[in-house]
Amino acid sequence: EANWVTLSADAPDASWGVWQSKGKVRVVGTNSFRYLNGNANGDINVLKGNFTPSTDYEWHTKAWCTGNVDGNGDSDPQYHSGWGDFSAFTTEAICDKMPTNLSTSANGAQTAITMSWSTPESGQPDHYFLELTNVTTGQVWAWNNLAGSLTSKTKFGLTAGDYSWRIRGACGTNGTSWATIFSQPVEYTLGAARLENSSVANLDVYPNPSRDVFNV
Repeated sequence: EANWVTLSADAPDASWGVWQSKGKVRVVGTNSFRYLNGNANGDINVLKGNFTPSTDYEWHTKAWCTGNVDGNGDSDPQYHSGWGDFSAFTTEAICDKMPTNLSTSANGAQTAITMSWSTPESGQPDHYFLELTNVTTGQVWAWNNLAGSLTSKTKFGLTAGDYSWRIRGACGTNGTSWATIFSQPVEYTLGAARLENSSVANLDVYPNPSRDVFNV
C-alpha cells in the first residue's frame, strides 16, 4: 500500500543457529537506508510506515549465526552472512476515492438521519468507512465496510440533538489502510431544535391581520 509496507523473510535453516537478523530498505538508486530487526528465531515480519506512494524500493537481509562461542556463552558477533540479494517492490499510488456532494436529511418523525454522497469522480472505491457522532453525548456509530456502490446510509433510532458525520473511500480490501483521509465533518441538527435554530423562526408578518397578500 502507499504509506505502509509489511516486510517478511524466513530465517535460514535452524542448523545454522541464527540468533539475530536484520534488513535494510532504500529507494532504488539511492544510498539512504532504513533498518529493521528480525525476531529471536531470525524471521523478519515488520510493518513499517512513511513510504512514498508510487515509488520503487528494494531491500535485503543479513543473519548472525552461532559460532566461536566465548566463555560467557556469547556467539562471535563477526560470525554472520553478507547482505543478500535485493528484493524489489513498488508502493501503491495515493488513494483518490473521496466521495463528493455530502448532504444530510431526516425522516418525518425526526428519529433517523440519512447521510448521502456522490460516487468519487475517479469511480467507485472498494468500500467506504463512515462515522456518525452524537455531538452531545459523544456516542459514535462506525461502518467499516460499506459497499463502494452505495451512495447513502440511514441510521434509525436516534433522538433529537446535534450530530456530525464523516466518510472516506478505500482503494484496497476490507481493513486496509490504503484509503483517503476522512472528509470534513458534516453537521446536522435532528428534531425541533432544527426549526428553532433555522432562518424560518421568529417571523414577522405584516399587515397583521392580512388578506391575500402579506409581507414577511
